[in-house]
Amino acid sequence: MQVLSINSHVCYGHVGAQASLLPLQRLGHDVHHVPTVLLSNHPGYGGLGGGPVKLIRFDDLIDNMIARGFVDHCAALHTGYLGQAGTEAGVLRVLARLRAQRPEALYLCDPVIGDNERIYVPAEVATAIRTRLLPVADVVTPNRFELELLTDQTVDSLETAIAACHRLRQLGPDKVVCTGAATVDGSLTMLALDASGVYVVTVPYLAGAPVGTGDAFAATLLARLLLDCPFPDAVALAAATVHGLIRHSLDAGTGELAVVAGQEEIVNPSTRLSVSRLDAAQAV
Repeated sequence: MQVLSINSHVCYGHVGAQASLLPLQRLGHDVHHVPTVLLSNHPGYGGLGGGPVKLIRFDDLIDNMIARGFVDHCAALHTGYLGQAGTEAGVLRVLARLRAQRPEALYLCDPVIGDNERIYVPAEVATAIRTRLLPVADVVTPNRFELELLTDQTVDSLETAIAACHRLRQLGPDKVVCTGAATVDGSLTMLALDASGVYVVTVPYLAGAPVGTGDAFAATLLARLLLDCPFPDAVALAAATVHGLIRHSLDAGTGELAVVAGQEEIVNPSTRLSVSRLDAAQAV
């Protein structure tokens, strides 16, 4: 399968495209990447160089991808960090062309807005994601904080997380995955919802995880879905992959997500995570 990925690019480290391209490639997909920002590194190093790709340049890249028919052959569109308002317009142009050529193509929107109670995109970007991209997305993968922002609902328990995920589905996406929806007995609970029901994946918690895990998760999930893996199983496999990558990262002690050293986790996760379906009463 061919995938168009619109995401950030860093020169050093594994976040954004540097965390998402390899999972897609290792699972057999050919990825075309359009950068939204060009940065020397992620902000965790205390400073950085670079900035957003100027909209005139971004639009030029997008429009030439469309004009030359490169988009027509893609089975999916993936978006991550946008960085500035106006980028969403290019995303929508690509999606319109893609769906005109391949109506069955998937759009996975990773709504990168913030984490740990901190927003790190302009308010206009968060608004564009909520009002323009979510309604046309097939799959959306917010963390708990992003789920709160996108639904304007407090998420402080598994029950409130489920309610917020239902609300998010009402905005448009068929499939919703909330990473880190709740913490129970030292484990992270991941929620997955689609028309068939509500599913839970419990992931052993590893302290000190590096940045980039959300990028890797979204890409691995999309890669599995494109291989016709059932949605709940794809979520469990993607979660297991990221768990394994975190372990490799902690062992290496570099502070970066070990997507290269731990790349076997992408294809064959060393930890098998089970997925359970909540009954109707629990899912209300």
